[in-house]
Amino acid sequence: MKKAVTIMLTLLLAFSIVQVASAEKGWGHGSKQHYSTLGEDPINNLKLTDEQINKLRDIQKKNHQETRELRIKLQDNIFELKQLKFQRNPDKSKVDTKVNEIKELKNKLSEIRQRNKTECQSVLTDEQKAKLPKNAGPTGPNCGKGPCTTE
Repeated sequence: MKKAVTIMLTLLLAFSIVQVASAEKGWGHGSKQHYSTLGEDPINNLKLTDEQINKLRDIQKKNHQETRELRIKLQDNIFELKQLKFQRNPDKSKVDTKVNEIKELKNKLSEIRQRNKTECQSVLTDEQKAKLPKNAGPTGPNCGKGPCTTE
């Protein structure tokens, strides 16, 4: 009995350590799911002026407002696609139509992101632009080199 309790406590401790370690930045799905045009901590790393900070905040706000409805519509379409596919005999033409709608929405969002990135960079000096991360762009799961990158 003592041996079983010792093993259970050891396993509990091991799982606790793993969970705490996985909460560290860079692990899991939640730590970097954002669109990072200016890299980590741009205010300090790029030494932004108050005027630049205000301009960049305005650009972010405009971008958020401009993409909000598109992002909601995209999520709704993704859900609808899952529902269309989750049938005994999914209608291929409806699935294809929904896939095309999703592609269009993603393309629109990508265009807005690219425009936002260009607009953000226009606020920066040449020295600040030189400090930008080479791969600044969308980060998070499945956003390595490939369709999520903005290069």
